[in-house]
Amino acid sequence: MTPVSRAPETGTVEITGLAKAFGAGTVIRSLDLKIAAGEFVVFVGPSGCGKSTLLRLIAGLERADSGSIRISGRDVTREHPARRGIAMVFQSYALYPHMTVAENMGFALRMQGMGRAEIELRVARAAETLQLAELLERRPRALSGGQRQRVAIGRAIVREPDVFLFDEPLSNLDAALRGQMRVEIARLHARLASTMIYVTHDQVEAMTLGTRIVVLNGGAIEQVGAPLELYHRPRNAFVAGFIGAPRMNLLAVRAQHAERDRIEVEFAGRHIGIHGMTSGVPRGASLKLGVRPEHLVVGAGATATALCDAQVALVEQLGGEALIHATAAGGASEALVLKAPGDTAVRAGATIAVAVDPLACHLFDGSGRSLRAS
Repeated sequence: MTPVSRAPETGTVEITGLAKAFGAGTVIRSLDLKIAAGEFVVFVGPSGCGKSTLLRLIAGLERADSGSIRISGRDVTREHPARRGIAMVFQSYALYPHMTVAENMGFALRMQGMGRAEIELRVARAAETLQLAELLERRPRALSGGQRQRVAIGRAIVREPDVFLFDEPLSNLDAALRGQMRVEIARLHARLASTMIYVTHDQVEAMTLGTRIVVLNGGAIEQVGAPLELYHRPRNAFVAGFIGAPRMNLLAVRAQHAERDRIEVEFAGRHIGIHGMTSGVPRGASLKLGVRPEHLVVGAGATATALCDAQVALVEQLGGEALIHATAAGGASEALVLKAPGDTAVRAGATIAVAVDPLACHLFDGSGRSLRAS
């Protein structure tokens, strides 16, 4: 299916001062966000952060207490969901069991009074895109989970919306199907060139699907950026610890000396100089040292600096790589996770020397703000 030619504003989403509370609990806090036409934006965050509520506000399934929502340049804050130019794919397939695939995909169009020929054309085009052409006469009970989810997506495609909304659509699928459907959704976005907003709690989905990721916490936006931008340059300790699987190691350290763009910190009795940081940190200040598991090594490396000795508690063998779970010695008693080659000889109960590449380290102040110079 070739991308549809659209007006410049078609598919843009602009949220200004949006707020929503349920009773005494504020779920969305005066939130601002702009989404360009054709973007694939993923909302992520811990349970209860407001990501699904935000999606439902955009869809019109919840009413905002204040603020505005504009879709394709039009204020839809008080508009009925059917008039917003959106189509939503839910976690549940919600297919009619007595209808065929074709009937399920075309049902909403039939309710709108669209002609039979146009419905059949749209269903056929969507079925071709989603590789459902051979299944149009089947009923849902004769489909696999992945096929049912494709039908649910097809039901959204035939409406030719300005914006697609996905609310954790793959969470009911097993791991293998989730991987397959991630690829299919990414291909679908490339073919349609439509705006897509996607809610997930899955780190892999967020990193592999999104052109931009919106990290939410407590109803507010912590950071918006491209996946690798958030991974390599998190704005604060929350984003650093949330983006990435396994998560970044965040270790309590104390500042020893700061000059120009370098801060020297102490961990487990050893000093490490971290470059590329802002100055002005007082001696003795409590900081957090952030290190990704892949930037910790067992033993010494050509560019690595000794960090600590550690007691290994568990080694997770994942085939091509292994995750080493350990506890730092030297009075720190901090939990560490290291990534190592799958054939590592390290075993539970061993004491290992852990080293780190200082150029790959992050520092965060007492409030959690990154100290990395912009």
